[in-house]
Amino acid sequence: MKKNKLINELEFFFLNYWYGEEKLWKAFWLIGILGRILVATFVIIFALIGKSIGLTWSIAILSFLFIAIYIIWSFVSIWRCAFNTQNKNWGYVARIFISMDLLIGIKQTINILKDNNLTN
Repeated sequence: MKKNKLINELEFFFLNYWYGEEKLWKAFWLIGILGRILVATFVIIFALIGKSIGLTWSIAILSFLFIAIYIIWSFVSIWRCAFNTQNKNWGYVARIFISMDLLIGIKQTINILKDNNLTN
């Protein structure tokens, strides 16, 4: 029974943010900023362990998938929670931040692909 309760709580946690039912400050600071730092730390440690045992490609693919899923979930969560605040202007600021972050991320991805000769 404990296992089911934990799964239900995790599902509630993720879906609460996904559907925009949390406060903006939680979505932005806990999921967007602190969460990103934790994910980056995890991926770096994961990559170092993978490199030490010779699993560079599989680690790279898993890291990319993990980061992509997290970024999509966090961006959608922040976007949908944007106006769950007393001052609605913060919602606009959050959405502008997410939009700029997305554009910068796309540009960086294109540059990485070009540097590795993976695009024309």
